[in-house]
Amino acid sequence: MRKFLATFIAALTVMTISAQTLNIVSGSVTTAVSASEDAMTYTADGTKITVAGRTFAVSDIDRIYIDESKVEDNTVTVTYSGTSASVVVAGNIASHLTTTVNGGHVAIIQDDEVSNEITYTLQGSSTAGSFWMDGSLKTSLVLNGVTLTNPDSAAINIRCGKRISVELVDGTTNTLTDGTGGSQKACFAVKGHTEFKGAGTLNITGRTAHAFWGKEYVQVKASTGAINILGAVGDGFNVNQYFLQNGGTITIKGVGDDGIAVSFKTDDNDKIISTDEDSDNTGELCIQGGTLNVTATAAGSKGLKSEGPIIFNEEKGTTVVKVVESGGVSVNGTDYTASSCVKSDKSITIDAGTLTLTNSGQGGKGMSCEGTLTVNGGTIDAKATGSNYG
Repeated sequence: MRKFLATFIAALTVMTISAQTLNIVSGSVTTAVSASEDAMTYTADGTKITVAGRTFAVSDIDRIYIDESKVEDNTVTVTYSGTSASVVVAGNIASHLTTTVNGGHVAIIQDDEVSNEITYTLQGSSTAGSFWMDGSLKTSLVLNGVTLTNPDSAAINIRCGKRISVELVDGTTNTLTDGTGGSQKACFAVKGHTEFKGAGTLNITGRTAHAFWGKEYVQVKASTGAINILGAVGDGFNVNQYFLQNGGTITIKGVGDDGIAVSFKTDDNDKIISTDEDSDNTGELCIQGGTLNVTATAAGSKGLKSEGPIIFNEEKGTTVVKVVESGGVSVNGTDYTASSCVKSDKSITIDAGTLTLTNSGQGGKGMSCEGTLTVNGGTIDAKATGSNYG
């Protein structure tokens, strides 16, 4: 013990003098403490050491080393490799995070004292890995060339109910696949509201339910590269509150239900949260920039479906939408549901853009809505070539 403490004190002295980084390794988690931190103090009572506000049991420390790496405050980096994962946590937030690593599965809980947004970067590849996070403050998730397959549940599950910024790093391809037979809502699930950005590529396959599920709204920003739904048992995107595409290229295929399905946000008792004029809970599906390609083949499915209005315009750039539907009719006893390329329970408004809608399924429709169809502009090519039903 004395030898350990002497080594530790010597390391702190060297680090402070040369402005380096102290790395404290406990299992698969490394706490990286910068010499520039004001909290570079330590205490020791023989069994525990406190550095930068976090207390370590000496028995849990595998090693301590110093290097010249730079540590950015408020960051966590998760690196996957095969069936394992390693995590590096910036020292200034280490005391506010509970990090658990089980093979390739990483779970992180932020405490309520976190005051600055944390950025989580995922990289590497795992054949049996996942990322799970919870907290009460908005956060950023950076996908930096990560490939995750979770045989048991979701590949990424963000339980934080705040704004989640998802960045696809330029030049990278990120691939997520979940397991079959689990209880997850999707391969990529977010309890809060999701904002996609970054010029990289994201591929998602949902083998139990949806490919992507969002309890609150989803925005695809103009800077977004490509999001590819390669398959899903349920919907490609299953979203509550609203869905807004400002750019990027979204391609959806191989789904067992709808391409994009948008519902009103509900509370824990499945009661619809206010949809008055002051609410952004519109149930709206709005494409106002970018390219959207949807192929739907399931009986009674919808390429694009919304409980609220569906709007096409070019507010953020050129809008190109192509929906190929061949699902035909879904029959349940004496009830039947026809497929449709675009279906709204409210209204459809087309202000601009190029829409190519093709439905070859029996009884299928190009567009259908419960309210008003308004066409103010744009180019529309809608064809329904399937035979009549009944």
